[in-house]
Amino acid sequence: MTALIILALVAISTALGLWWRSRQGRTRAVDRPLTLADVPGLTAGDAPGVRGPLVLQVSSATCSPCRATARTWGSLGVAHREVLVEERPEVAEALGVWHTPTSFLFDADGALISRIDGAPTRAAAAEALQAIDAPAGAR
Repeated sequence: MTALIILALVAISTALGLWWRSRQGRTRAVDRPLTLADVPGLTAGDAPGVRGPLVLQVSSATCSPCRATARTWGSLGVAHREVLVEERPEVAEALGVWHTPTSFLFDADGALISRIDGAPTRAAAAEALQAIDAPAGAR
């Protein structure tokens, strides 16, 4: 009987872990319309002189995937700003961040287009940026 309970717990844990992992690094649409100006705690210094898409990444200082994600965005040549959750928790709270890294993709007008929870692959990040450049009706 104990062995069956342990086996069931292992199976459930494995299924939940695989489900969670499958959702990491994937782009998803946002639940509500939001602009950079709507996010409390963001300042004009977070997007100085940005002309085009902006990636706002919420990270933590001790997060290894956060550093890899920052390198990924940097390699794509997009305007990228990183906010540390320890320094500005109000930004993470306003955006509904539960874990780091979480990236938010804003279009040239400052409207939030999508978010990526977890570390995206370079291909997934590039695809998400292409979706920003698409006409509004094609999104």
